[in-house]
Amino acid sequence: MYQLSSRRSSQRHCRIVLLSFATLLLATGGSNADMLISQTSIYDVFVTTPVPVGSGVENLQATTLYVVNTSGDWENDPVGFDGVFLGYSGVAGVLHQQDGSGAGLFTPTVDSSLLATAIDTHFLNTLGELLVAAAPFETRNVSPSAEPSDSPPLPPGLVADTTFGDRLSGTFALSGGAAGPTWQIAQLVAPSGTTISLNFAVSGLLEPGPAGDIQTTFTIPEPTTLTLMVCSAAALLRKRRSKIRRGGLA
Repeated sequence: MYQLSSRRSSQRHCRIVLLSFATLLLATGGSNADMLISQTSIYDVFVTTPVPVGSGVENLQATTLYVVNTSGDWENDPVGFDGVFLGYSGVAGVLHQQDGSGAGLFTPTVDSSLLATAIDTHFLNTLGELLVAAAPFETRNVSPSAEPSDSPPLPPGLVADTTFGDRLSGTFALSGGAAGPTWQIAQLVAPSGTTISLNFAVSGLLEPGPAGDIQTTFTIPEPTTLTLMVCSAAALLRKRRSKIRRGGLA
């Protein structure tokens, strides 16, 4: 009897989770829902639904990390990122990188369109758009990558290298001021199943205090897991709607 009750409780919990996911999909317009990974009194932090990139040999997925000011006060629109000072570490995890190490060309920002491609982890601003307190940086060669380069033809003497690093960070502000309530901060590329840690501060013209501290982790889902969640959630939502139409569910 206990086992039966426990099983029913587990099934009910699963339905609640799937229904919540289905409701999220409905609210955001379909299966391309972005994932809310952190929330403060001022800022919501999202990553976009991961998409496969590269040849598939390293099972890479790419997602965009972005922050939204939800306070309604434009002076809180995100303009500053601190991943270095006051104990912050930035973005950490198994992060895929593409660089031209032989020429000393690295890609923590989008300045090199030849190398900061779909398979590269980098901030989504150029250095010219930033006021820098600690230059954007990335680690590389923490482990090898078998992923072939996706760069366009390179100048003579420039060779693209792919490796895995474990950190993307820096401390900087947008030199032109905030571009609105949403700031797309970085493209993150990692193998499916990777857990990524975020430990940084975001600020606007107003000092947000603790509301600017972002400390959380999230996992890049396996494509099959994400597909199963979407399909199961959609089926559960259709069943729930059908019951509501028949008057069988309050």
